[in-house]
This record gives sequence, structure tokens and C-alpha cells, in this order.
Amino acid sequence: MSFYSSLPSVQNESSALSSYHPTLFEIVSSQEIDDLLPASLRYILTKYWITNYPSRFSITVNNYFDEWFSLLLKGSIEWFHIYKYNSTFVDKYYGLQKFNNSNKVRSSVYIDLISRGKLSEWPKLLQLKKGQRIIIWLQKVIFPYLTNKIDDYQKKLINSSLFNEVTDWQKLFLKIYPILKKLILILNLAVKFTFISGTNNSINLLDYLFNISYVRTIAPLNNNNGDIYDNITLGQGFNKRIDFNNITVRSIIKNMILNAWQGVAFTGSQVFPTFMFMLKVYQWWISQDLTAKLQKRINNIDKEIPRPPLNTADLETLSDSNCIICKNIIQNPAVIETGYVMCYPCAVMYLKEHDGECPVTHRKLIQCVFDKNLNEWDVSRSVRKLLI
Repeated sequence: MSFYSSLPSVQNESSALSSYHPTLFEIVSSQEIDDLLPASLRYILTKYWITNYPSRFSITVNNYFDEWFSLLLKGSIEWFHIYKYNSTFVDKYYGLQKFNNSNKVRSSVYIDLISRGKLSEWPKLLQLKKGQRIIIWLQKVIFPYLTNKIDDYQKKLINSSLFNEVTDWQKLFLKIYPILKKLILILNLAVKFTFISGTNNSINLLDYLFNISYVRTIAPLNNNNGDIYDNITLGQGFNKRIDFNNITVRSIIKNMILNAWQGVAFTGSQVFPTFMFMLKVYQWWISQDLTAKLQKRINNIDKEIPRPPLNTADLETLSDSNCIICKNIIQNPAVIETGYVMCYPCAVMYLKEHDGECPVTHRKLIQCVFDKNLNEWDVSRSVRKLLI
């Protein structure tokens, strides 16, 4: 995978130009982090806040996590970054930016100028249009939210279909929806293959249809209209003298706010990668801890489990090799919820005739339920056969 990540996505271009085209590995890694972030935050909230301090407010926060986080919070942050930087929140910290690739020749010229240091800003002609920004925002915010909701609805319909409780329209939905998901998956996969081959710079079907491409750079946006030469800045900096006559209180406050925002942005650029790294470490630590706990339980599963206390009269009639019900040597052994072993036919008949009560403790077994359709007790989940 490390070898593949270093492969250029476009093989037929110069090294300086192709270095600005990201690999599929970089884009997929960015998408994986984008998917990991909400799930990790919800896990942390549930484990350390909602579980320890349950209340109506905390439970409501958990139940409507997709609405307040995925739609409101993430939607606002993503739209700000798409409008301000032509990049999403996570892509920006990966050094990835999107641009309008409707004119392939013009795009190549501009990227070549950026690679040679002749252009320091994204020109207006290559910036994303309003429709392209909306498409990116829908892909990052709305479509994942709707997909999760439709998937949950599909699971409910599948459970209801087992009992024939679905309408004809719902049956049609259960047939068409999986086919539609597979079709979209195949089309997106085909676009990814063309991205690897270098025939386009789009990563999915919608980006391809709306001429949205990736580039490996984060350059500020130039809002001036004009041709290519109006936007070229030679990399020698600015040597303008400061005009003290134009300094006002408003300009000072504006500069202070701008500097403060730049400081916050720089801090975020340092904190976010650190947070994601710690999140990965925390995920690894939790998985290791869970594995150790499961292994400990597996190692202790064969330890002797004490039986429930019995009356003296019950102890006299029991034997390790005799069935509790028929008093003969156990044939076809089975165990019930309370831990007692007996003949399988004896256990099934006794529980059905005695309303699911244990023959020793006379307690009602939890898994025994009355089947109204058959008009008898269903004891199949309370009796387990043993292999001796």
C-alpha cells in the first residue's frame, strides 16, 4: 500500500505538473477519516457522558446525533470550507483542493503556472461554481444522512417481511433499493478506474458529471475576474509602502480580527491532525482492551458454575447420571436455563406440561413463551442439547 500511495495518478504528464495530482490513496484516506470522525465522537459521547450521566437531555442528544451533528454542525462547517477554500473540512487538512475542470486545457495551463511559482492564487475561472459547491455539499452532508435513514428503514422492512407485514410498495422498494445501491457503487468504481488510468481527475460519478476535480494544493482564492495574465503574481513578495494616512480604527480592528482568525486557523491546523492521531491510538487501545477481556472470559468459561441452592428433599432424589424427571440414566442429554441436565425429550415434555417451570427450582424460565397460534408453550430456546 505504501508503494501504491506514491504512484502518480497521471502518468503522461511532467513530474512538476503530475505532483499536483493526488493519488487515489490520499483521497480514500481522507474519506476514511471523514467517516471515522462522527462515529468516534458519538462513541466518546455515549461512553463517557450519556452512559455515566443518563438524563432526558443526554438521551435526546444521542437519539438525534445525526440531526444536530451530521446536518447542522457538519453541514455548516463543510459549507464554510467549500465556499472559502474550495475544499471540505478534512480534505483541507490533507492538502487537497477541488477546482472547476470544465476546460481541461485551461486547467492544465493554470496548474502548470502554480507548479512553476508563477501563480499564487486560484483564478476565478478555475474556482468552483455555485452548482458545483452545492453538489459537493450534498455528497458530504445530505446524501450520507439520507442513506443512513433509508438503510435503517430497509432493515425494519426486512424484519417486517418475515411476518408478511409489508405492502406491495414496500416489497417493490426492497427489490429496487439494493439494485440501485449496487448500480451506483459500480458506476463510482468505474470512475475510480478512470482516475487511476489518468483519463480524468474525478473520483466519483457526480464529480465526473459536474467537472469537479482534485488537486494536491491549498491556495487562496482570487475573486477578481480577468484573463490568465491578470492573475499572475511573480513570487517576489510585495514591497508596497505603508500609507499611514489610510490607517483608521476600523482598519486596525479589521486587521486584529483577521490576525486572530489566522491564529485560530493555524492552531486548528495543528490540533486537528493531533486529535485524529490520538483518536486512532484510542481506537487501537479500546480494541486491544476488548480483545483481552474477551480472551479472559473465554479462558474462564470452563470453570465450574455453582448450582442454585436446593432443598434437602431435592438433593436426596438427584444423581449426576440420572435424569431429574424420569429418574433413569440420562439419554440424549440437554441442559435448561437453570443449569440442570436431563433427557432432551423429558425436558421438552415437562416444560410444555408445566408452563415452562424448572423441575427442580420450580421457577419460570425466561425463554419459555406461550405461542398463541399453536396454543402451547414454546420451549425450544430454553433447552440446549449437550455433546458429551
